[in-house]
Amino acid sequence: MSLGTKSKALAKTFLDQAINEQVSSGVTPGSRNITLHDAADSWFADRARPLRGLSKVTIREYRTFVKQLKEIAPEELVADEVRAADIRTLLDLFQDTFQFSPSTVKKRFGALMMLFNWLFEEDLVRLNPVKKSDAPFATAKQLPPWTGEQYLKLQEQLFAVREDPETSEYWVRASQLLIDLTKALWLSGMRSIQAYRMRWEEDIDLEKMIWLVRSPRKNKGGEKLKPIHQSLSKLLLRRKLLGDVGPFPQPTCLYAWKTFKLRYPEFKGMSLHQCRSRVSTAFHEMGESEVSRKMLGHTTLAAADLYDWTSIEHYRGLLNRISE
Repeated sequence: MSLGTKSKALAKTFLDQAINEQVSSGVTPGSRNITLHDAADSWFADRARPLRGLSKVTIREYRTFVKQLKEIAPEELVADEVRAADIRTLLDLFQDTFQFSPSTVKKRFGALMMLFNWLFEEDLVRLNPVKKSDAPFATAKQLPPWTGEQYLKLQEQLFAVREDPETSEYWVRASQLLIDLTKALWLSGMRSIQAYRMRWEEDIDLEKMIWLVRSPRKNKGGEKLKPIHQSLSKLLLRRKLLGDVGPFPQPTCLYAWKTFKLRYPEFKGMSLHQCRSRVSTAFHEMGESEVSRKMLGHTTLAAADLYDWTSIEHYRGLLNRISE
């Protein structure tokens, strides 16, 4: 419940209404028979009241947490009966149901801590089970790299969206962005982008951050950027001819990728980080562990100058082999 007002009188009306609804359902304020669902609603109502002064983004995150918690937790579960083992179960359910990364599960752990701290202060529970939990967050699960079948299926679906005559102009543009982005990742891996939690710190600069590396210092033109995979030169030229010059805007890519997976649940478990790990895994299997580490590990263009012990052609040959 987002109050959306700074009026104390209106806020009190909302809170009184929430209390009356609980009383009518058999839950009295201060009683310990309140269910976890009702407890989460009450906690969110307290968080969202105007006096808290929380930002809209924070309120939206809290609302999402409550919605997800009510989706995975049994409706009849009483808050006072939740124990430390149940907290671990809830965290595992968060990860399995919503395909959360370990960092996001940590945030859900923190939200559960805040929820039960508030319940303890309001005397709705006898103890805070989160503090007794021996697992601060769910066990990290390493997702396997994309397979060729997964990649082709994703590309086919994106092309189908783009070519559908009923597709909106926005999705024609967004699907093309995702086609180019996933193709670039598939052919050359990802560099300098914090995508393991599906969040980019800045716009995605295709030329500088994904498939281009500096020429070694010992070669002429050491400051120039060269496409590391031959097939990407055509993609780069096509984008330039169509006027798609410059980086992908971070909000556009992130929103399009998440919305696409919501529209087509069969791709829900896929992440761009899995495509990056595909390149790294393939290099390891080929006995090129050092290449994998240096190519995917550095975070700045300046660090790419460490490649002077080999050549651009060497990397291009390796990438061509794994993308055949």
